[in-house]
Amino acid sequence: IRGNTRTRDYVIRREFDLGEGDAYNRALIDRAERRLKNLNYFKNVKITNEPGSAPDRVVVNVNVEEQATGEFSVSGGYSTADGLIGEVSVADRNLMGRGNYGKASFTYGERVRGFDLSFVEPFLFGYRMAGGIDVFARQNLASNYVSYDSQTVGTNLRLGFALTEEIAFQPRYTFYQQKITLPTQYNNCQFSNFAPATGLAPGTGVTPQAEAAGLDTQVAANGPFGGCYADGEASLAVRKELAAGAVNVSLIGYTLSYNTLDNNRLPTSGIFAELRQDFAGVGG
Repeated sequence: IRGNTRTRDYVIRREFDLGEGDAYNRALIDRAERRLKNLNYFKNVKITNEPGSAPDRVVVNVNVEEQATGEFSVSGGYSTADGLIGEVSVADRNLMGRGNYGKASFTYGERVRGFDLSFVEPFLFGYRMAGGIDVFARQNLASNYVSYDSQTVGTNLRLGFALTEEIAFQPRYTFYQQKITLPTQYNNCQFSNFAPATGLAPGTGVTPQAEAAGLDTQVAANGPFGGCYADGEASLAVRKELAAGAVNVSLIGYTLSYNTLDNNRLPTSGIFAELRQDFAGVGG
């Protein structure tokens, strides 16, 4: 193996389905060359042969040319819902030359902020099976389009392994917790003269008695709290979610992909197709 100044030898060797002493197989050599190109660690990959130490032996030379695998990006924009937004992202698809993928991104804006951390080990436990984990958090503040603040924190676990050389299966599991809160201007109508309803914490606003009396629509005009709707008010549905507290969401899903591309980055032949499904409500 020549030319790998940063990438470890074993990262290249593990892409071969044969080792020293095995019978020479040109099809397996071509397959390894295709895999090495698709790693996107190298500008060029060339596998050549030369005579070995005996007539029945051959030397396989792997010549690679390293390329930069790190990425750093700064982006910004404007959204009518979230205002000004900025994001900083750092990633490396060949972390420390060990073939791992790592990424960290941070978002900050007028009404949105959060972070996302990712790590992938492409050969988990020494097998041709990828294992990855993501940790993320996001906060959205109330705006003219959404009357509540929300906080989301979660994680995503995923695996990936080949069923055949062209077909891969990637199961995943996602769990996150979401909590909403109301800014003061959307929560200043308090129906304190009614007994709190079952399931609604005191001070959350609408009770069945108040709703039956039509206070949620009439109070601004002629109710006992006249004028408190002048600056807007959260709906009954939002207040019920607020009373319920944090909500846990659990999902399982999978991706089934078919890939015969000769080069994932600059393909000249082949097909890539995938099917994705997710199912929510598994344990939360």
